[in-house]
Amino acid sequence: MNAPRVTVRIEEQGTATGDTLPVVNVSGGKDSTALYLWAIDRYGPNGFLPIFADTGHEHPVTLNYLRNLPDMAGGPPIVWVRADFADRLARKGLEPTGDPFLDMARWKSRFPSTKAQFCTEHLKLAPIRAYLDQHHAAQDWLILTGIRRGESKRRAAYPRRKSTEPDGSPFPRARRA
Repeated sequence: MNAPRVTVRIEEQGTATGDTLPVVNVSGGKDSTALYLWAIDRYGPNGFLPIFADTGHEHPVTLNYLRNLPDMAGGPPIVWVRADFADRLARKGLEPTGDPFLDMARWKSRFPSTKAQFCTEHLKLAPIRAYLDQHHAAQDWLILTGIRRGESKRRAAYPRRKSTEPDGSPFPRARRA
């Protein structure tokens, strides 16, 4: 049986220039792997920062794949970040379990659902922003995420560019000291 052919089209959200750091979100899936390979081609093997947010619930095969991807692809090492809810749990008199997903659910006193979606923000985006604030605050960041529009109707409706900035800029601004 032949594997289905997958075509991933990568949309640039801007162009990295000077002090702008291209940041590639890496998850171990097809989309992020295609983006990682594209970034090697576009920015060179050391011209971007790949980052993985470990939720504590990834399959061991995925984690092993991420450990080996830089060597297999000839790209830069992947920075691993993990959410830490210790302070928030302590305010509730709870000890952390060491499992970011479970700790988040204990802090929120509920599990996420379709009506209360907070996983991406707390388990992925917040730790990535914290890392970038701490280690790359002097630079602007060009955040790149690979999304296959053909995967679902919802993804097909995503804007080609999305900004998190109040001025609509595609470049998230680093917090400067």
